Amino acid sequence: MIEYGLSQLASEDVKVSQTAQKPGTDAHKQVYDNVFKRLIEGQFEEIVPLLFSTLNPKIQQELTIEALLPPRRMDRVYLASTAVGKVILHIEIEMSPKGRDQTSRRILVYHSLLLEKYNKDSEKIAVITLVLYPFGSPGGKPELIETYGEEEILRFYYREMSLRTLHAPTFMQTRPIPLYGLLPVMSGVSLEVLMHAMEDMVEYYHGNDDALRDELLCFLALLNRAKPLPEEEMETILRRVRMYDPLLEEDPWVQEYGGRRKAEGKAEGIAEGETKGRTEGRAEGKAEGEIRGIRLSIEMVVQTRFPGLFDLAMERLERVRDLLTLQRILIAMTAAQNERKARHYLLALQDDK
Repeated sequence: MIEYGLSQLASEDVKVSQTAQKPGTDAHKQVYDNVFKRLIEGQFEEIVPLLFSTLNPKIQQELTIEALLPPRRMDRVYLASTAVGKVILHIEIEMSPKGRDQTSRRILVYHSLLLEKYNKDSEKIAVITLVLYPFGSPGGKPELIETYGEEEILRFYYREMSLRTLHAPTFMQTRPIPLYGLLPVMSGVSLEVLMHAMEDMVEYYHGNDDALRDELLCFLALLNRAKPLPEEEMETILRRVRMYDPLLEEDPWVQEYGGRRKAEGKAEGIAEGETKGRTEGRAEGKAEGEIRGIRLSIEMVVQTRFPGLFDLAMERLERVRDLLTLQRILIAMTAAQNERKARHYLLALQDDK
């Protein structure tokens, strides 16, 4: 029987070799893969310690061999060419970083996915990640070091930029105007600096309303979140921005959350969920801003803890308009012990009429 089995195996191998285009193809290797995997599977408690003999491991349990990753959505990814060669440039924006270890592990997953996706034929295209922190960064270095005892298993690096550490007047010396929307969260900000930046943006984007609108929305949202100036000076710069309310209100993103002519109040509410204004637009912006803030927090928690439930969570959130209910959902998603319980909670949500 043993001889028959081996002859059958050899026969199958010959067939595979004949049909394969060349040795080394997946089809040719599959027969040998199956043999080795079955060998280990049948005696894993004896074989695995032999393969890792220097560790002297005691096998506690066999884990699933499935490693199916849910879809991951990165902030921005670009293919670029440099003097060295092609490179994948990956940008992540961390508004509320959860800590160095968690951030580093997530960036490593992104890095691995991009490296595999764009190097299917051994193109050797490197992946360089830059993480932007508008409101503070986690402690430590942008790296992940995995160790086992004194043995280093993995060392992974990425780049980061904490906007708060940048000095606005110095930053503006080279006139990087497409990044002026980030100025409100930098150090050294003054009314003069921001007014000058506004004039530069208007002049630079003359005839390009879409680009001007995008940068003004970013500028305004960060300005209302950071509040880098005294109240009187804040009112002065905000009045300057309000001159472009009609332009801002044409943006679909602004229209989605109100469509009112108080674009400044809307951006303030969305960015911070607070209001200091005297206008109806700001008051309404606060209410919707609080809702928007809770929604974004839920999205972030679900995407981080239960990526496989992201689509379901987004579908259920579309039906919820009540702030208290959203707060309860956020608590539930944060406290859920596993994906099964989180899914059960989402499916049990009642529509908010």
